[in-house]
Amino acid sequence: MADDVTLDQLAEDIALKTEALAQAAANDSLEKFKEVMRARDDLVLRLETEALSVQDPQKVRHVLTKARDLNNSLVEQLEKDQKQLLDTKSKLMTGRQMQQAYSENK
Repeated sequence: MADDVTLDQLAEDIALKTEALAQAAANDSLEKFKEVMRARDDLVLRLETEALSVQDPQKVRHVLTKARDLNNSLVEQLEKDQKQLLDTKSKLMTGRQMQQAYSENK
């Protein structure tokens, strides 16, 4: 391990990155979202692969649970947004097809 990061600190960092993801999504900032997602994925990888000391296991559990819950809410919202976009795209395509059919039958 390159530095003396504890599991407690890593959990806090993951929670902060998850909050930043939610903020980027709320602001429709795709580039920021991707950047924060990569950084958070790196932290999660460290969590899964490094042997880290822990100072307060209960706090770590609470922080990671809170981050997971926020992430789940974010996924739900993004799935709703995706469905809405697909519905809008479908309506636009139908409208274009109707316009094209109308102009061909004039």
